[in-house]
This record gives sequence, C-alpha cells and structure tokens, in this order.
Amino acid sequence: MNYYIVTSDKYNFLVEGYIKLFNIHWSEDVHVNVLGFKKPDIEFPDNFSFISMGKQSSFVSWSEPLIKFFDNSDLNADSCPNLPPIPEQTCH
Repeated sequence: MNYYIVTSDKYNFLVEGYIKLFNIHWSEDVHVNVLGFKKPDIEFPDNFSFISMGKQSSFVSWSEPLIKFFDNSDLNADSCPNLPPIPEQTCH
C-alpha cells in the first residue's frame, strides 16, 4: 500500500525529520509518496518518493493541486481500504 504526505515549499525543511521518524517508528517496508512543489534538497531513502505538483505559486488555494493530482491518479476509494465510509449527508 502506498501512503501520501503533503508538504509545501515553506515546510520542506520538515520532510527529512519526518522520514527519519517514520522509518524508526513505523516501517521501512511501507512506501511513502511525498507530494509537494519544489523537491527538498535531501536524499530520499528507497521507501520514499517525491512527486512535484508543479509550481506552488501557480495555485490559489492549498487544495487545488491536491484535487488535480488525485483526480488524475488511479486512486479511488476502493484502493484505500482504511478510509472510513463517507456519511451520506456530506455527499452533495
């Protein structure tokens, strides 16, 4: 299963610490995709990948690049079995 974390250019400095703590306290066998804009200037271990969503200044809201990324991916609710069901009243 793939996991996704999100960062912005402003918080890229946190990615290195996140990777270290993730691999210490969770598992190096889990693959994690880091979604961001400018790739952090660090070495990524084998179980981490960086995916750029473009230039951060190209987007007005923080959710816009995420929606674009996930709309264009093969992911769906069936590929994320750990997600709780969405209550009917929230679907418009």
